Amino acid sequence: MVLHSYNEQFNTSEFMVLGAIVGGFIKTSIDLQIFASMTIDEVIMDIIPTNWYPLRLLFDLQEVVARNYKQIESRLEKIGESMMKSLYHEGQGKKKFREGSCT
Repeated sequence: MVLHSYNEQFNTSEFMVLGAIVGGFIKTSIDLQIFASMTIDEVIMDIIPTNWYPLRLLFDLQEVVARNYKQIESRLEKIGESMMKSLYHEGQGKKKFREGSCT
């Protein structure tokens, strides 16, 4: 399975996820070298953080990880942990967590 550009129109009845989450998953996976052994064609590079994408895209990305690693759970855990650290240290997380708000 090769993942291609997802900057197109989608069925509005699909569950959607913000591009920042998809982009964070991809960036973190590259930074952790989880996607290092794959060709660049397998990773989506044109995600726009403020656009909305089908939730199935995240499942497709998880499938790419699953195809390349026997212990997918530990890889996904590392990705999630790194994304949360980035949210806190580089994103709006520190402000939101300090205030105790989730909106």
